[in-house]
Amino acid sequence: MLTIVFCVVAAYGVGIELLQSTLTARTAAYDDVFTNASGAGLAVIGWRLLTRYVGFYRARHMADLQAPVE
Repeated sequence: MLTIVFCVVAAYGVGIELLQSTLTARTAAYDDVFTNASGAGLAVIGWRLLTRYVGFYRARHMADLQAPVE
């Protein structure tokens, strides 16, 4: 799933650069494509590390937000 997220975000960055190349006031740069892909990669890696060490649970009501007693 995270691979799909990375690919979609990187493709979005490529699309933005392609659109910028058609505008006279803007220029497309391959460095920006690399920067967008690097940011997407760091976000995916950060999310993977975060979910590995932090436990998440669903809260359907405000009362569910109380810390569980151990």
